[in-house]
Amino acid sequence: ALAIAQAVDEALRSETSRPSEPVASPPKARVEPVPPQAPPLVFAAAVAPALQVAPAVFEGARAALVAPGMVLRLALRSASFGGSLGVAVTRPSELDFGHVTLRQFRLPVDGSVRWRLQAGELECQMDLGILAALVDYDRGSSEPGYRRVELGGRAGVTLGWGRRVVPWLGASVELLPSATALKVAPTGTFGHAPQLWLGVALGTEVRWP
Repeated sequence: ALAIAQAVDEALRSETSRPSEPVASPPKARVEPVPPQAPPLVFAAAVAPALQVAPAVFEGARAALVAPGMVLRLALRSASFGGSLGVAVTRPSELDFGHVTLRQFRLPVDGSVRWRLQAGELECQMDLGILAALVDYDRGSSEPGYRRVELGGRAGVTLGWGRRVVPWLGASVELLPSATALKVAPTGTFGHAPQLWLGVALGTEVRWP
């Protein structure tokens, strides 16, 4: 009986002194990287009173041509790049060629690519594109006038402040190499329509979203 008790005691001692097996830690959850999301597209509509000036550098002109009006521009862009479509409705004005005076109505429409820079609330937007201007020149007499579509290019820049409702100040340059040659019978050409237009505008742009 004593031998049996000693054997049981040694067996218990050996079980107590045996090192415990390490417990396996649960596997760590794998975190999948979130793919970068493209910035949402922004739609914008801008309206502004504007002033367009044709310097007296076109052939035959005696004075600069000044045409006040309104500008409407729609744009769709990402954070930095996009496109815009603009139209200007100007008041009829007079072209003075000395012995001949023409009354001009002009409706320029342009499509442009847009580049945008931003620093806080301040931003700068630059447009560059093509332009088509419907023009009507009326002599106010029995002689027929001129109605043409003049093609060219346009560059514009605006400075604005804000996020959703943005007041802005803009300037633009329009070049029209295809400006109309103005003629009268029987003497022929007496001048050309303006090939260079400079514009300034002060307006507001509203954006969604």
